[in-house]
Amino acid sequence: MKAAAAAGAGIASLGLLGMKYIKKEMDPLAGMTLDATDYAYFAYVSEYGKSYGTVAEFMFRSDEFRKSMEFIAEHNSNPENTHVVGINEFADKTYEEMKKMNGFIPKTEEEMLATEFVAFEEPNASSWDWRSKGAVNGVKNQGQCGSCWAFSAVGALEGAGFIKGGRLSSFSE
Repeated sequence: MKAAAAAGAGIASLGLLGMKYIKKEMDPLAGMTLDATDYAYFAYVSEYGKSYGTVAEFMFRSDEFRKSMEFIAEHNSNPENTHVVGINEFADKTYEEMKKMNGFIPKTEEEMLATEFVAFEEPNASSWDWRSKGAVNGVKNQGQCGSCWAFSAVGALEGAGFIKGGRLSSFSE
């Protein structure tokens, strides 16, 4: 799969490089120089089967991908972050597009302040990672259906089943 993606990226980059020789007024990419992020974008387009209707759309999505790469680099270089982030099929989407896909409606500040939290009597472990214990399945893609509540509920049930029975199952949302 990676070899196919690399081959596709190579074909895409050759196509863009070939466009340099088209008249400047016909080609908004003429004279451009490619960097590592451009090649990563070509691989991304190939790996996720992306298709854009116009050169303008291709360039717009390339800019969004570049913003995602910058965010990822900044986030992952911060030692205070306890997790890492990476590229997925949504790396060429704008914040507004991602927000439209999100079915989560946050509580108001008043609702949050009214929530009662119960403290445990026993001290908590300094760290605990259920992934290393085998109690967590891989990440699932809910797509655009806005069913994050179902995915989180099923994930909790899968983990509880592992803790109770020692066997990790993958349930349907």
